[in-house]
Amino acid sequence: MTDTANLEPPFAPGTQPEKAKKLVGLYGWAAFLGFLLVTGPIRALVETAKLEGSDLFKAMLASDVPAIHYYSVFLAAANLVNVGLLVFLAVMFFKHKKTFTKWFISYCLYCVAIGLVNVAWVYAVSGVIDDDTVASLFGNFFFWLWIPYLLRSKRLANTMVH
Repeated sequence: MTDTANLEPPFAPGTQPEKAKKLVGLYGWAAFLGFLLVTGPIRALVETAKLEGSDLFKAMLASDVPAIHYYSVFLAAANLVNVGLLVFLAVMFFKHKKTFTKWFISYCLYCVAIGLVNVAWVYAVSGVIDDDTVASLFGNFFFWLWIPYLLRSKRLANTMVH
């Protein structure tokens, strides 16, 4: 038999329990996501500089094969777009914009799409997929782990209100 005296009354429409109201701010996993958004553009710029300074990239740019030359330009442009998107997402995150979740999920899809294009191109040109390409693809899939958090987090829902 259930003791009905200890049951809480249902909440009026539009109200939240006190426990959920306390889940506001950039703490816990939200703070970690903020840290990743701040360090992400820096990491992306370093990776872009390493790529563009590499002998492989210089050889790709100098290649007589148009597909290789155009892919190197595409890769550099994708990295710069990545930096811009990360800065944009960081600004939205720290300004508590309500549309941050949708933009971040779109960014996750963008990262996976770029990773798949990279794998397809490497395989089409060389016939093999090297370990670095596979590692970068799995790194892009890491972003998908954030999607359930973004969709279910009460803290983010209460924080991203502007």
